Amino acid sequence: MMSFYNSFEEIFQEMKKRLTLTPTAMKLWIEPLKPLKLNNNHVLLYVESQFSKDMTMANFKTVMEEAFSDLLGFDVEVEILCSEDLTVEQKLKYGIESYADSSPKELQKELDDDDIVKTRLKNSELASNYQHTFDTFIVGDNNKLAYAACKAVVQEPSTRYNPLYIYSEPGLGKTHLLSAVKSEMEKLHPDMNIIYTTADTFTDDYVSNLRTKSNLEAFKQKYRSCDLLLIDDIQFMANKSETQQELFHTFNSLYNQNKQIIFTSDRPPKELNGIEQRLISRFEQGLLADIAPPEYETRIAIIKRKAELYGMNLPDSIVIGLYEEDGNILNCVLRDTLMNGQFSFRDTVSTTRKMLIMSDNRGFPGTWLEVWIAPGEYIEIKGQDKLVKTWEVVSDVPEQQEENRFMACAMAQQKELMQYMAAEYDWQRMMFIDHPGDREFESQAWAKIDSIRKLSMPLQQEIWKKEMEYMEEAPVSPVWMDRLLFFASMMKYETIMPYKEEVKKLYARMSEADKQTGDGQEITAYVYPPATVGVGDMMVDGDLYDANDSLRHISEFKGKFILLDFWSSGCGPCVESIPEMEKVMDLYKDKMTVISISEDPKARWKEYIKTKGMGGNQWNELRKGRTGLALNYQVRGIPHYVLIAPDGKIQDVWSGYGAGSLLGQVEKNLK
Repeated sequence: MMSFYNSFEEIFQEMKKRLTLTPTAMKLWIEPLKPLKLNNNHVLLYVESQFSKDMTMANFKTVMEEAFSDLLGFDVEVEILCSEDLTVEQKLKYGIESYADSSPKELQKELDDDDIVKTRLKNSELASNYQHTFDTFIVGDNNKLAYAACKAVVQEPSTRYNPLYIYSEPGLGKTHLLSAVKSEMEKLHPDMNIIYTTADTFTDDYVSNLRTKSNLEAFKQKYRSCDLLLIDDIQFMANKSETQQELFHTFNSLYNQNKQIIFTSDRPPKELNGIEQRLISRFEQGLLADIAPPEYETRIAIIKRKAELYGMNLPDSIVIGLYEEDGNILNCVLRDTLMNGQFSFRDTVSTTRKMLIMSDNRGFPGTWLEVWIAPGEYIEIKGQDKLVKTWEVVSDVPEQQEENRFMACAMAQQKELMQYMAAEYDWQRMMFIDHPGDREFESQAWAKIDSIRKLSMPLQQEIWKKEMEYMEEAPVSPVWMDRLLFFASMMKYETIMPYKEEVKKLYARMSEADKQTGDGQEITAYVYPPATVGVGDMMVDGDLYDANDSLRHISEFKGKFILLDFWSSGCGPCVESIPEMEKVMDLYKDKMTVISISEDPKARWKEYIKTKGMGGNQWNELRKGRTGLALNYQVRGIPHYVLIAPDGKIQDVWSGYGAGSLLGQVEKNLK
């Protein structure tokens, strides 16, 4: 009998046939798997990270079990373990050397020594420091007062504008001015005790020092003895009564000592919700300086200045794309090449909607910037590096302003996360493009990637948590709904997004009208999914529509075999399977009916089946996302197939496509 380790290679090859994944996807999810143990009908596999484990189990478990069962001749249950699941002794037993055994400090040192990460962090830090001075601040009619006030404070602190309260929508220069004040004060008054912090950091600092009386006194001494206190984004102190009380006393102490205080916020004091009235009165007793969206001339000046300052970080010839989501497909609407540090898009639109800006050039992370566009609106995008998600969007579109508020919830964490994501993406490009098939380099790259993910995942979770906290008070809006839809769709990955109860709490804020919208229905399906079925269960029926918009049901064909084919025109394996599916339909037309259920939006679906001349039962639920029957039948990846027996019970379920796999699977079941 062949050993488990030898048989695994055959099983691995079988999985490759069945999945027909891209080389990148195969390297990302399947090739890292290592066999550990075969005990009766229980197979143990190993992959380094928790993230890889969750994604592989969610998308490929069924295919792996089928491959094992076919080769070994008996039913097999597959379980994947990761580094966190094993003790040091077990790792030694199985011969696993893991970066996951390292402490966070060791991991951080490992990354600090890595040239790619180190260079990216250094460049980002330099760029950030470089821009935040008075010399790099573009002055226009929209910000003259705030700029002049900050300059006056530097020249004569505590004498003219104390406190100084600056407010504006996110991305208009508040933080830039605070940094400029700090930088200039350090030059002119090197002995001055300056504290520059955010409302969130002030809160965290206060809470962490509450444990002992001595720590609390040290905290008070720290803040009440400074010469200049700058606090950014004061709105995030809302509903934190104890922290507000401490800030009130800190303010009084500094003010009575004639020390300078500067606050920033996204709204004027009188519009701050969840802030005590006594604090608001303190904010209002000084100068209130607002920054309006810049007029056209100022915007052009900002673009030119950014190009001068950051052209070295964004070299010309980079291609920037504007994309639109169409179901599960990203369509590139427009492209432009960066020239003199600038790119531009111009198009005609009739409705407000979300679009995506991204680039696939080297050095960019595999992510995008969400931008809300509207008829007749000018939108300015500013960025100094390749971390597109952290680029600033200046716009009068209300949805974009709300999007900016979401980004402001955790911008510091977002910038750090994007740095890690960019480093991870660089390693992936080197592994798959620069060193294809190099096993030694691949092993090194995966070790780096897993180390990066152990640091980036907590950052991502922190960002999500801060956004959800903001959503607890923010009004329900299209942007709010868009965010909740994403969180709801991630609920099935609890180890990645462990905020199931928080999502349900946010869902409860939605009105009945909100729940009846397209996004609302999709959110409902994710938060409270319908009952699922599998092999041996009775089939589930639902409302489907054919190309003539006629209502159809699976039960129309009960009494013969029914093959459900979940697919999309944007899925490569799905498209590849079409000719073979036509053969299956013709060969078994007397015994079995095929119902193809597309995930595509209505217009795209109709156009595609018409262009390709696809016959048979081409149906669509006309729902957004994998809701409805897709949830009932546990569709996690496509193509996905469900074979229903004449008695209405589910006989077989499988996913993926490889040449001959459809014919083989159907033949096995119908013989």
